[in-house]
Amino acid sequence: MTQFVVDASTVLTWCFPDEHSEQAQRVSDLFKQGGTAIVPPFWPHEVLSALLAGERRKRISAPLIQAFLDDLSALPITLEIFETARVFTGIHSLCRDHGSRRTTPLTSIWKYAPACRWRPLTRT
Repeated sequence: MTQFVVDASTVLTWCFPDEHSEQAQRVSDLFKQGGTAIVPPFWPHEVLSALLAGERRKRISAPLIQAFLDDLSALPITLEIFETARVFTGIHSLCRDHGSRRTTPLTSIWKYAPACRWRPLTRT
């Protein structure tokens, strides 16, 4: 079974007809092949926030948001929760070792992924 990290912006392209991403297609293919996505704890909030912003901008309707959330909820997506000590030691050390001057939670996860049991998708 393949496990991979997926960004909120990648799955959001599935519900906005004016957006397309090769990355989103690869993620869709991985799900079809039985893969499981690993996401950070704030990921559902990012997805919901973007959908609500899309609704305010008239890019998507409330019923379509609900249908999308229902579909997304059915996918094998697991929230990965890192203990504070793990972030402050392992991720901090990796970022420092690789010359990262700036770290966001998602880039931390991308950098830490090789040391975990799952792998990130290759970014395009």
